[in-house]
Amino acid sequence: DPKIFKMALDLAQVSSHEVIYIDDVQTFTDIASDSGIKSIHHIDWLTTSKTLATFGLQTKPENLNNA
Repeated sequence: DPKIFKMALDLAQVSSHEVIYIDDVQTFTDIASDSGIKSIHHIDWLTTSKTLATFGLQTKPENLNNA
């Protein structure tokens, strides 16, 4: 339900342009995108890392072991 994303933004007290939503379920990222939220469909670490870089965010592979 698209309302869940609006509720999440309200609870976090942020606007849609301040967040990036990452999920491995394409339907959820599509709904978030339709709600104005930048979204990444997680397929694998490398793809997600490269997509995060387009937003100016960098990841480090050594952080994977701490998750």
